[in-house]
Amino acid sequence: MLRPLDGLAIQLSITIPKPEAFAPGFGLVVARMAAAAGPVLRALHRAAYDLDFSSRARHTAAAGLLYMCEPLDFLPLNADRSPERAIDNLYAGFAALRQLAILEGPAAVVRHWRPEPPVQEGLVLLAKLDEVAAYVPPIVLGKVQHYLDIGDEAS
Repeated sequence: MLRPLDGLAIQLSITIPKPEAFAPGFGLVVARMAAAAGPVLRALHRAAYDLDFSSRARHTAAAGLLYMCEPLDFLPLNADRSPERAIDNLYAGFAALRQLAILEGPAAVVRHWRPEPPVQEGLVLLAKLDEVAAYVPPIVLGKVQHYLDIGDEAS
């Protein structure tokens, strides 16, 4: 039987291209973020069910998780699954996780992060969210921020 998180991981692999596809057009930081998409997905999934969190934090986690895996969003994927069409999905996951750190504290991210890559790497990448935001078309960026209910404090 396929567990829900396994199904989400499969969908994520369809939505977000391999990290090396991001490096030429977006640089190594964004490629490292793409490599950490799986751990971000797991952390958001765990956070969405954490009853110690506020409902806003849980809803942000669930919204980020959903957006990461959805190919037909504000910047729909095309048949070639280009990184240019998946940059918003990557941004949404990291923005939701950063918002969790704002709402619940960095320890909340640490608690739900799994060991690979190390949590320190994940926290460094969260601090570099602006590098991904710079590549998201502004109108799409605004829609994603509105969808996640984070305003522009996440970019």
